[in-house]
Amino acid sequence: YATNIVDSLLRAGGKFFGASRDSKHAYELGRGVSQYPAWLSDHSPAVKAAAPSLLAVVGQRFHVYLENALPVYFQRKAMVAYLYYLKCAQTGTPNKLQLMLMDRLTCAKVIAVLKARALWWVVFFQPLRAAVNDVELGFSFLDMGPFVEEMDRWLEYYSSSGWRDTG
Repeated sequence: YATNIVDSLLRAGGKFFGASRDSKHAYELGRGVSQYPAWLSDHSPAVKAAAPSLLAVVGQRFHVYLENALPVYFQRKAMVAYLYYLKCAQTGTPNKLQLMLMDRLTCAKVIAVLKARALWWVVFFQPLRAAVNDVELGFSFLDMGPFVEEMDRWLEYYSSSGWRDTG
């Protein structure tokens, strides 16, 4: 359940905040999303300078759900502040996308899953991707068999010893 909520948060976050770098492609329900980079520069310049960009989620690219967890987790407080700013500055009520983002970005369970995914991305997937793509290492996709088997044993051990998936 929590992983589906986080997946939808990352998809919506990619639509709302990911397109903000290019106002021509801003999501139509964003209402103010194109001003987010300028607002972030004014209100959280350190976050703006260090924050990785969100990727737009297109199709079933599962790695994007891990990769986007890092910028969303890193920027979540600024995103909530911006959504609150929009809520106060806009006439009328916030749209469903804004309300959903605000609700999920402030949920403790969602934040915990985001943090776990961000760490998984930084510690595991990003170095693995670099290793597989590094020509000098001579490491190929075919070399992954023993590694995947060991990882599967490791995950099986932890899942049977009390560590459980949040979903």
